[in-house]
Amino acid sequence: MDLGLTLHDRLRGLARFLPAFESAAFEFAKWNNPKSTDPEVFTLGFSELSETAVAFVKEAYDLGWVEQGFDWGTWMDTPEAVSLRDSPASLAKATVSPPTPCSSASARSPSGWRSAPPRAPSSECFCEIQARCC
Repeated sequence: MDLGLTLHDRLRGLARFLPAFESAAFEFAKWNNPKSTDPEVFTLGFSELSETAVAFVKEAYDLGWVEQGFDWGTWMDTPEAVSLRDSPASLAKATVSPPTPCSSASARSPSGWRSAPPRAPSSECFCEIQARCC
């Protein structure tokens, strides 16, 4: 997808979220578990993105960071994803090329970064790569 933007412009678009993501108080999403007043009705819990997370996800799509059709759920179990998640040395060498696996997985994770499943890349993974590249 050619948006007519340089890589630098695309990185800057996401980097503006770094201060919020790096804040100790930041929550990408929160878990809601509504209670039913009817004992025979079971309500499912759901993850609700924060306003900042919604804006980030929109920006990630708008800037072409999220690849349509990318199987992020499968990618999160690949050696590349596991290495980025578990190895500080791999993370230290990570670049934004290709950018889509980490950004697609992060943007599409239903529970967000800080509360993502254990196999998902953390916010620290994406923030570290972004901070070094901007």
